[in-house]
Amino acid sequence: MLNISANIDTPSIVGDSAKGSIFIKGISIPENSMAFYDTVIKWLATNIDMSLPHFDINIQLEYFNTSSLKSLLNLMKKAIEKNGENFRVRVKWYYDEDDEDMRYRGEELSLILKYPFEYILNS
Repeated sequence: MLNISANIDTPSIVGDSAKGSIFIKGISIPENSMAFYDTVIKWLATNIDMSLPHFDINIQLEYFNTSSLKSLLNLMKKAIEKNGENFRVRVKWYYDEDDEDMRYRGEELSLILKYPFEYILNS
């Protein structure tokens, strides 16, 4: 289990290998995003249970800076590399109905990774 509490410039992150998911929620503008997300990437590398049919990466950010973008790309790349015949990583990108920019940023990341995302309206 991974549990990082949110603060003023970092999101909350909850990873549950038994359920096959990680949830990143809030604002991501850490001073050193590489250091912040390194823990998360290391957790993913060792805790994705490939005996499950899938692992969900849920991203529900209100805002993120450019350095967080790079770290999120690295995080998703590491997870996606684990895809196999009987295992799939699913990226779920949450956005507000009135925040077209956040939806667009998810679409950009999907294009960069050449990997499909599922877009979910926040309720």
